Amino acid sequence: MTNVSLTNIRAANQLLSTSEVNTPGDVVKHLAAVQGQDYSGGEWSIGLRLPGSTLTDIEKAISDRNIVRTWAMRGTLHFLAADDVNWILELLAPGMIARFSRRYKELGLDDKTFTKAERLIGKTLRGGRQLTRKELVTVLERHGISCNGQRAAFILNRASVDRVICFGVKREKQETHALFDEWVTRTKTMARAEALAELARRYFSGYGPATIQDYMWWSGLKAADAKFGLETIESGLRKVSIEGNTYWTPKENDAEKPKAPAVYLFPPFDSFLIGYKDKTASIDEKVLKLLRTGGMPDATIAIDGKVAGKWSRKSGKDRVTIMLKTFRKLTGEEENALQKSFKRYGAFLEKEPESGRWRTFPSSRSSSR
Repeated sequence: MTNVSLTNIRAANQLLSTSEVNTPGDVVKHLAAVQGQDYSGGEWSIGLRLPGSTLTDIEKAISDRNIVRTWAMRGTLHFLAADDVNWILELLAPGMIARFSRRYKELGLDDKTFTKAERLIGKTLRGGRQLTRKELVTVLERHGISCNGQRAAFILNRASVDRVICFGVKREKQETHALFDEWVTRTKTMARAEALAELARRYFSGYGPATIQDYMWWSGLKAADAKFGLETIESGLRKVSIEGNTYWTPKENDAEKPKAPAVYLFPPFDSFLIGYKDKTASIDEKVLKLLRTGGMPDATIAIDGKVAGKWSRKSGKDRVTIMLKTFRKLTGEEENALQKSFKRYGAFLEKEPESGRWRTFPSSRSSSR
């Protein structure tokens, strides 16, 4: 297996080149979790894997509580299928709490403070109320819990990890928090060994070919737990070697290079890139230097599994302008495929797309498209 076939198989397993799912919830369940720090980017990550879907479909899945947004893998925000939230958080919560323990001490946050805050938040939200972060902070401070600096962020994060709250639906453009046990009504529990095996199965079937190091990084699990999960499901996987590294992928899992260029407009934090510790199969070192990786990373253009540019958008009421920058000159076929990709994005937003700028690095050129 080569890096070319590796990225093609990943595209298929990640539902990019082939999709056998029917709903936004199916997409999220297949991938176990979809990164959600960038709210709109996470919605597009789901829509990208569900042909013909629109932003309205994704938002309906959220409001219908089929998809739940909360802190999960590595203590970062993710979208999860509603019936997966309980067992995934139960499995990963101890690791997330340990990860932030030093920061808790630095901020003067102890178990007594968390308990008081969570009881107060639970009482405030009980009965189906959904409040914004600012509104919850006001309640906490009114009852003597300081939310200065980053204290508010870590108090709400911990309340989510402890399954007291999760995100509800947006109120206009503001995110709200809801009570977990009222919002997540379809719950599933698993014994720890079963959960370790199931998370490993979801990862290697949805992200393979991948290494155990990739899985550890993505999940935030300790080495012993990650290896236990992999060993439990190993009989259902195929082991392959690429440049001296061992990868795991579902058996009889292969994909040929597509005849036409496969072009994707990935949002920041998309699973195709963020799902792996080692990203060299998809991002060349020289390209990595052209991308913003700190804070909010760039949205990227990938061609046949390789990052070949970046993009941004400016959205109006009825139109969306997509700003494109490629890192090399594209072939005619690649340009046509890229045009189709941003038309698909416009259709997802239910807006008319237009290309506002097209530049090739390092020289630039403009054209009307």
